[in-house]
Amino acid sequence: MAGSGRAEGHAGDVADVVQIRHDRDLNNINGRVSAALVLKGRGVTAPVLTFRAESNMTHSLTPDQMIEMGLAVGEFTANQYMKAWALKEQLNTAQTVEDLEAIQWPETS
Repeated sequence: MAGSGRAEGHAGDVADVVQIRHDRDLNNINGRVSAALVLKGRGVTAPVLTFRAESNMTHSLTPDQMIEMGLAVGEFTANQYMKAWALKEQLNTAQTVEDLEAIQWPETS
């Protein structure tokens, strides 16, 4: 996963970028994952859930693939929060201009 506001991942054979720019994107993903859980509980295994990614391509995912995508988005989001918390701690403990200038968002995902 990488980038700001996006999670790169694989859902089965599908590799694309899942946009998570704002709450609406997260709500849509959560809704699709909720539907996937219901469908999986009913025994559905076919790729019946559609999802449009950053590439503007529509992918048909199985319930398991949609759940996998939702977990990847959740992991990405949790990692972003951990990075932000670490930066806030650095801000809180900075004592010099140099300390502040050294605070940077990590380049790696």
